[in-house]
Amino acid sequence: MDDDGEHSDVDFRVEVMIYDSENRMVKDLHSLIKDITGLSPDTEDYLQVVKYRPGGAFSPHLDFYEDAQKDEEYDRGNRVAQAMIFLSDVKLGGGFAMPDLGIYIPPKAGTLVVWHNVD
Repeated sequence: MDDDGEHSDVDFRVEVMIYDSENRMVKDLHSLIKDITGLSPDTEDYLQVVKYRPGGAFSPHLDFYEDAQKDEEYDRGNRVAQAMIFLSDVKLGGGFAMPDLGIYIPPKAGTLVVWHNVD
């Protein structure tokens, strides 16, 4: 099923979670992001790595949840901020966009993008 709940025969996205406890590089990367941004990843102990194949996309969405949207087991609250690092250069597509804000960041390996989800 795709992000819109539609059935899809093709998966355009490959995703893996790598935990701090499993990989020293992930722990070091979290420390580096904390040093650069001042943000603490204390509630996130993993790194999500996603590769999109040609034709793949992640539908626009919000990473902020109203109280009514949270389930009873969710006790961490909203993500205050997020960080994303481009791992490769892409000639066509592959960028980061916030359409409602008119923001588009083209993919360039090593680029760190940080944004706040709440005021």
